[in-house]
Amino acid sequence: LLEQVEGRTVVTEAGEITLSVVDAPRQEKSMNFAERFLHILLDPNLAFILLTVGSIGIIAELYNPGAMLPGTAGVISLLLAFFALGTLPTNWAGVALIVVAVILFIIELNTDTTGILATGGIIAFVLGAMILFRPFDPGSPALPAIRVNPFLIAGMTAAVAGFMLFVVSKLIRTRHAPMLTGYEHFTGQIAQVRRDLEPEGRVWFQGQSWYARSVGQ
Repeated sequence: LLEQVEGRTVVTEAGEITLSVVDAPRQEKSMNFAERFLHILLDPNLAFILLTVGSIGIIAELYNPGAMLPGTAGVISLLLAFFALGTLPTNWAGVALIVVAVILFIIELNTDTTGILATGGIIAFVLGAMILFRPFDPGSPALPAIRVNPFLIAGMTAAVAGFMLFVVSKLIRTRHAPMLTGYEHFTGQIAQVRRDLEPEGRVWFQGQSWYARSVGQ
């Protein structure tokens, strides 16, 4: 650019001036640590990853309340993601679709739809990722094309789908398992005999001494 404008004449308030900038002194100023960190966040792919990881963390915390780590990591990831989204040319309709996907995932964990809502959530997630940033094509050749890498969308979608498949399958298995109450809850577990059962005696079970009776072989 400096070479292209070298020697051109421009009109200023002081009159015409011939530009001589090729050999002009230059001063470089590097970014500090905070600026470099924020600059890294302003990557559309990283913003999408943080948004996805944050969503998975919140869902995992709701699935297993009290775990703390997934919820903490999820909240931090979402805050960093929304910082990046607030700076980048974000299409908030895409964000809304991803939020809808998360809501459908959460509802799935609390209903007996056996994957119907999760499937709808995956579709909303993919659509949201595809239109997350605008415009699709930059209006000027000087502007970069800001979009999420299609391979990253595919990878994160597979990760989210795998996570939901794992959680939903666990929930379905739990919901269809027979409820065990009373002595049925202890059937098949092992106790240590402390006093011979002839046919009555004492056994040690789950940190306590129990009265037991043998019912034969």
